[in-house]
Amino acid sequence: KDMVVPMSYSLIGMVMNLPGADESLSIGIASGLKGVFDAFVFKKPFAYAKDASTIEVFNLDANETITVIIDGSEVSFSTEPTTDANGNATIKLPSALSSGKHDLIVRTSKKAFYGAIVV
Repeated sequence: KDMVVPMSYSLIGMVMNLPGADESLSIGIASGLKGVFDAFVFKKPFAYAKDASTIEVFNLDANETITVIIDGSEVSFSTEPTTDANGNATIKLPSALSSGKHDLIVRTSKKAFYGAIVV
């Protein structure tokens, strides 16, 4: 979504023969490909909110305990979440997140996701 609108404008600019449109399109394509490579080839950790009470996380260390920090506060669990043999996990939060954007850190011993999620 973040790259679709700028790339659309670049394509329109190329059709209209506007200066710089082809360079802009090339940058947009390269940025999109980098995201695909980061997630699926280089296997960098990533996470998203499945719903207000569930976070899906991928590409952390396999079979390890997960630390979860949301909006600067560490989340306490009655049973700590752990990753599976592939380094993935579904984390059920003890309380639902409010709608909107939240800062998230999800980490194991050597890998971590640092970013934002939206509920």
